[in-house]
Amino acid sequence: MNVTRASELPMTRASFRQADIERIIRAAEKTGATVQVDLRSLVVTIFPGTGLLPKPAPPLHFTPDGKENWGSEDWSDTDTPDAMGRVYSNAPEPIQPPLDFREKDMMERLVALGVGNRVHSSGHRNFGPSTQNKLLDRGYVEVTHQPGNKFNDDEICLTKKGMADWKALKDFRSKYWSL
Repeated sequence: MNVTRASELPMTRASFRQADIERIIRAAEKTGATVQVDLRSLVVTIFPGTGLLPKPAPPLHFTPDGKENWGSEDWSDTDTPDAMGRVYSNAPEPIQPPLDFREKDMMERLVALGVGNRVHSSGHRNFGPSTQNKLLDRGYVEVTHQPGNKFNDDEICLTKKGMADWKALKDFRSKYWSL
């Protein structure tokens, strides 16, 4: 900003009051001037003729990219590849809630064995009753309890639903490689 003339009015702390600041601002508004008040050094700088401030831009009632729709479950617009052929997505994974690391490790082992092949639950690291119940609640494993009702004697196997959801998750992750 090009300022041709600025006058400074030094003041003492005792004489500098709220009423004085308001008086200076009212006078500046009447004359179209701009006032700068430095409360630390008690210096008031008046810039004459610069009271014409640009009008603020009108508020935008939409985003620059278009109207947002947070409630939509339509993810079709995210399947468009970018210039390098990459496809990104914010679509949720097919398995919800996502598998934790213990569930994921056990699912990998069971998928390698195939549907219906039984394995002892005690022979796998990081696989306890809690993880077994989570996979059972999802419908991904079947549990055969042996006599004695001990967890160590349980046999588990992968179900068709577990295999189908695992394949859907792998397909999703291969399509959206950035996840």
